[in-house]
Amino acid sequence: MKKRMSTLFETDTFLAIAYTIIQEADEGIIVTDENGHILLANPAFETVTGYTQEEVLGRKTNILRSGLHDRTFYENMWETLRDHGIWKGEIWNKRKNGELFVEWLTIKAICDATGKPTHYVAIFSDVTQHKRTMEQLARLSNYDVLTNVLNP
Repeated sequence: MKKRMSTLFETDTFLAIAYTIIQEADEGIIVTDENGHILLANPAFETVTGYTQEEVLGRKTNILRSGLHDRTFYENMWETLRDHGIWKGEIWNKRKNGELFVEWLTIKAICDATGKPTHYVAIFSDVTQHKRTMEQLARLSNYDVLTNVLNP
């Protein structure tokens, strides 16, 4: 079985399968070079951010920065990526129209044979509406609906 799988990985068919998965995924996906320049963005990325792939190709991912996170946040994120090859967490970003949104983001380093990162793959889901719903539920459970007074 292992030999058959490694043979599949070396074919154009595998590349076509991988590309189809990226294009059809419900999650936003981007691939960058080692310096953070966007090489690929899927349709879900376009839907969430409002940017087309053509608008972001070659640009750095910081075009999405919301301004809500400080330098330390990003330094810690990159330190985790360097140390573990992966970072997962919640991050606020900005759509093309300026609207802020929160996403659950996973960034994975793709390394060469020497272990040096050559690319990064970022996969994210827009969790803005989910967060709003959870905040409303928390408010409803803590405050009286009619009087807006804190429940005892």
